[in-house]
Amino acid sequence: MVSKLTSSVPITTSFPKKIVQSRQYLELNSSFSKSISTSAIRLKDESDGQVEDENNEGLDEQQEKKDDWMANYTGDPKDRTRKISLERSMAYLESDAYRQTYGNQRVWELYRRNFHKGRKSAPTRKTCIRQDKISTGNPCPICRDEYLLVDHQNLKLIEQFIDEYSGLIYPTKKTGVCQTQNKKLLLAIDRARDLGILTIDQPFVEYDYSKYNR
Repeated sequence: MVSKLTSSVPITTSFPKKIVQSRQYLELNSSFSKSISTSAIRLKDESDGQVEDENNEGLDEQQEKKDDWMANYTGDPKDRTRKISLERSMAYLESDAYRQTYGNQRVWELYRRNFHKGRKSAPTRKTCIRQDKISTGNPCPICRDEYLLVDHQNLKLIEQFIDEYSGLIYPTKKTGVCQTQNKKLLLAIDRARDLGILTIDQPFVEYDYSKYNR
């Protein structure tokens, strides 16, 4: 009986090359194929390049953390169950993916509100995310990008909502952020100023009169 089994066609455990390549391609790209912003794709490519350039020491531990973070992505662009860490959000604001997405503009400058029935004086919505999912087709500038995390340590983000001349916080009618994110911004800015990591007195800046043309 053993001789018959051994004389039969040998069982191969390797898959065809095309199938292996296709599976690797799907594993790398399926999680970001339906992202709400192309910046997520560029950020993933940059993070993959950084992991490859690191030393072998502690590589397994970092790879496990990355896999866990990637495993939490469901593929739904409106899903917000995955929590982005503060370190990753701060790294995103310094990355080429962020600069290619927003350029030299603030995150809210290119945003246009969708006013209900032309009521331009109406306040912004209370929240864009309900039950860990975007509940509107036009989320605010912060809710639409899951990598933007409002925190008092994330200075590069919260400084974009402060007037560089007066030091006042921009109103929601100007920035378009929802009321929930606006409350987070107010608390983050106040806490950063209390801790001394964000200056209260604004330095003298020569006014740019070209802004009147906007």
